[in-house]
Amino acid sequence: MSNKDLDEKLNFDSLHEAEKISGKSYKDDEDTSFLGLALSFANSREKNAMLDSLGDSKLSNKVENYLGIVKSIGFEEVLVEPFTTEEGIDEKLYILWNNDLGILLKFDSYSYKDDGSWAKSGKEVPEPSVNGGNIYYNVKLKPRKEVESNCTSSGGYRDGVWVGNHDCREAIKHKIDKLKRNGEFLPKWVERPFLWLLHHGDTQGEYDYDEINEERISKLPKHVIDAITPEEK
Repeated sequence: MSNKDLDEKLNFDSLHEAEKISGKSYKDDEDTSFLGLALSFANSREKNAMLDSLGDSKLSNKVENYLGIVKSIGFEEVLVEPFTTEEGIDEKLYILWNNDLGILLKFDSYSYKDDGSWAKSGKEVPEPSVNGGNIYYNVKLKPRKEVESNCTSSGGYRDGVWVGNHDCREAIKHKIDKLKRNGEFLPKWVERPFLWLLHHGDTQGEYDYDEINEERISKLPKHVIDAITPEEK
C-alpha cells in the first residue's frame, strides 16, 4: 500500500464520483445521491482497514487507543485537565507535545451519559472517544513546486515557514509523515499559529477565548512555553 493509495481514500469525494458515473447532479437526482452515499460507506470501510493496518488513527477514536498511537510517535502528555459539562458528564482536555518536532496536540473527550439505558439494553457504556482537536506546528517546506498536494491544511507562510495546523483525529501519523517528507519541522516556533486550547465545556454559555487560552498556555511546562513562544524581533 502506497502513501498515494491512502491519500486517495482520505480525499475521496463520493458525490463527485457518483455524478461522474451517472452523468447527473446529486442535487437533482435521488439515485445519484444514494449512489454517493453507498460509495462513501465503501470508501470508509476500505480507508479504515488501511489505517488499522498502519496503526494509524481513524476519524472516530477511543481516547485510550488514540493516546497509544500518538505516544508511539513521540508525543507526551503535558496537560490533562478534567472538566464537567452542563449535563453533568465528566470529560478531559488533553494537551500533548512532541519535543523533537515541535508539534502541539490538543483534543478533548466525549462520553455518553450513563443513565441506566445501556445496561437495560444489555450493553456497556462506550469508552470516552476523541471529540475534536488539532495539531499546531511550524515547518520549513520545500519549494512549493516540490511539495506534495494536500500536504498542508490551515495556516500560512511567515518568513518562509509554514505556520499551520491540521485536524488531529484521522490519519495523524500519515499527516505528520507527509509533512516530514516535504519539509523540516521547527522545534522552536518562529511564529505561533492561532491556538484553540478550549474544550467543549468552555463554550457552553458566554466565554472569553483570550483569557481561557492564555490560562491554558500558562499551565504548560516551561520548555513547551519557551518552544511555542517566538523570539521578539
